[in-house]
Amino acid sequence: DPKMAAMLAKFVERLPQRVSEIANLLQREQTHELERALHQLKGAAGGYGFPDISEQAGKAEMLLRTQGELEEIADETRRLIALIERVDGYNGPVAEKPKPSKLVKPSPDVAPRGQPQDGSRIDLATNLPNRRYMEERMSAELSISRRARRPFICTAIKLTQLREIGQRDGDKAADHLLGLAARIIGPLCGDHCVGRWDQDQFVILMLGQERTAAESLLHEIASQLVQTNPVLTTSTAIAVADMRTTDSESLSASLEAGPREQSTVGSAG
Repeated sequence: DPKMAAMLAKFVERLPQRVSEIANLLQREQTHELERALHQLKGAAGGYGFPDISEQAGKAEMLLRTQGELEEIADETRRLIALIERVDGYNGPVAEKPKPSKLVKPSPDVAPRGQPQDGSRIDLATNLPNRRYMEERMSAELSISRRARRPFICTAIKLTQLREIGQRDGDKAADHLLGLAARIIGPLCGDHCVGRWDQDQFVILMLGQERTAAESLLHEIASQLVQTNPVLTTSTAIAVADMRTTDSESLSASLEAGPREQSTVGSAG
């Protein structure tokens, strides 16, 4: 098929440009744009019959999506570049490949999500990360958001009657409801980091999500809690970071200011 052959030739002709773009984005640690470029390459390479390149681009893309360590992302990206340079008809030159020295030390703001390995950062009542860990994650994800220019939203969901139940029926009854809520909230949050923030409050960190996604998730959580146990009524808060948000303390303060607060958090002036 002459048309397909011409399109394939054009794809191969543009490979040096793609390599240059990917190498430069990696060197500058522009992770959001790098993820986009890898995603585009993965689809194009698969479509033009380069499954090894498509698979390798997918590996690097997945590391970026899951906030993998920069050193590992750099290694997978360099393997991708090496595969591309072996394509028949590839005609360099290409941009200088990223030097590993800049990426050897993993940045603290790309620590993997999920359960902390340190037991001191686990809340025993819910088996979720505790406030200490969540504060660290909030600061880290805010840093990622600012560097990659990705949206970042913190949400809080409070079990409004939990304290009253504890005072009336005892701590055991309150702990039972708290554990039940945690088992419902955790799976609904998917890949988002969720932990216990206060005696009766959970916080969810939503990197890369818009306000509508946060509102939808909170609505789903509240609905599931009430369906499971009518006692589990809730109030919610949303804090939206913008490029003026320089520290996680302002996000924390917004979440704790009161139920149903929905504000964009930035510095004054």
